Amino acid sequence: MYPVLVSLDPPPGKGWNWALELVKKLKDKVWGFKVGWPLIIEGKENLEKIDSRIVLDLKLADIGYTMRNVISRLRGDAVIAHAFVGYQTALEILREETAKRDMELYLVVSMSHRGSKEFIDRHVKEFIKLAYLVADGVVAPATRLDVLRLVRRYWPKTIISPGIGAQGAPPCSALRAGANLEIVGRALTRSDDPLGFLESYYAQCS
Repeated sequence: MYPVLVSLDPPPGKGWNWALELVKKLKDKVWGFKVGWPLIIEGKENLEKIDSRIVLDLKLADIGYTMRNVISRLRGDAVIAHAFVGYQTALEILREETAKRDMELYLVVSMSHRGSKEFIDRHVKEFIKLAYLVADGVVAPATRLDVLRLVRRYWPKTIISPGIGAQGAPPCSALRAGANLEIVGRALTRSDDPLGFLESYYAQCS
C-alpha cells in the first residue's frame, strides 16, 4: 500500500460516478481518499459507498457550534479544519465532537499555495502548539519543504502533505522531508491509467 491520500476533486462535468470508479480502482493500493465540498454538495449520501478511509477536506473555520453542526451530518474517518480559528469555543468544541464520533482531527498549519506565505505561515509554530491540544495530525505543504521540515521538527504525530503533482512537488519529496502521507490529486485522478500512474509515480520511493 502506498502512503498516499487520493484527493477526489472532480473535473468540470464529473461527479460521484467518476469518484467511485477511482475508488474501485485504487482502494487496495492507497491509504485513503480525501473528499471535499464539491462532491459533498452533490450528495453526501454517497460517502457511504466509499469502502476505504475517508478524510473530509472541509477546511472548517468557524465557531465551534457551526463546525460541530457540519460534521454531525457527515460520515468520515477524519476531518480537516483550520488552526487559525483558535481553541476557545471553536476547536475545543470541534475536538469534543470528533472524539464522540471516533473521528480524527487534522489541523491546517500551512497551505500549499503561494498565498499561505502572506498570513498563515507567519504563525506555523503557534498552530503546532495549538495542535497539541486538539489534533491527531496536521496538514503541511509538499511545495515548501522548509516549512514541512520545520513542522516535523516540532510535531511528532501524523503529517499529511498536499501539493504533489499538479502544484509542482515531486512524488516522495514530502515523505523524505518528514510527512507520513502525500496528498495526490489531479496528476493522478485525471490520468488515463490512474493505477499505472500511481505505481510508476511511486516506484522511486524507498
